[in-house]
Amino acid sequence: MAASPRKDASPGSSQAAPPALKELPQERIIFCIDLCDEVLAQNFSKSKKGPTRLELIKKAILMFIDAKRRVSELHQFAVCILTSATLWYTDFTTEPEVIRRGIMSLEPQGTFASFDMESLFSTLYAQCPGFQDKSKLPANTIYRTIVFYSRSNVVPELKLGSDLHGDAKSLLTSPNFYFDILYMHSKPSKDNKTQQVFDFFTDIENLAPKDQHYYISESCTKPRFQMQVAQLVAHPKLRPPQTSY
Repeated sequence: MAASPRKDASPGSSQAAPPALKELPQERIIFCIDLCDEVLAQNFSKSKKGPTRLELIKKAILMFIDAKRRVSELHQFAVCILTSATLWYTDFTTEPEVIRRGIMSLEPQGTFASFDMESLFSTLYAQCPGFQDKSKLPANTIYRTIVFYSRSNVVPELKLGSDLHGDAKSLLTSPNFYFDILYMHSKPSKDNKTQQVFDFFTDIENLAPKDQHYYISESCTKPRFQMQVAQLVAHPKLRPPQTSY
């Protein structure tokens, strides 16, 4: 989907001007990376010797970090991994080499029949100071999670009703937390559950505050995947609502 240009406010408009870069809060970004065996799939390349999904994810994250550090070296990065549940892997750091080693060391961990989405929110809630006790929220800081989910046959497990609850609600309704999802999958077919997974993430997006989070689904090519990741580089306080794309 192509981005639509945003119209500038007219001289007499009451629309608030975007904050200057130096006024933007620093980001603490958590990369949540699926390590099921499906990340070995090469469906994003026309060549049988093309990169796997995990190789694409690793390269995209390293490019993302480089782009963010060009704006500010104070941004911090962390990594957690997704198996049947969520495991915290690399603590927040501003050191690019530390996060690079963590990213490059990741390998598939097997086939998983389920994924506990509740474990993701509980892990994030525990690792992001300020949500249990707002007085501990670091000054001039926001948190952003970027989830790379890569399962075509496993619908995440999370009790969803007419409203969010628990740690998911505490995080997704906070103005200091942004939750972006990039879903890499096989092409939808009668033999997989890609549509059900898509619907699950859409339900979460619909229950969260409008336009605060980005959800991107991709099954096509390497250039399109790279373009989708590039959409996430912008600071959340500056980027347009996803409905603008």
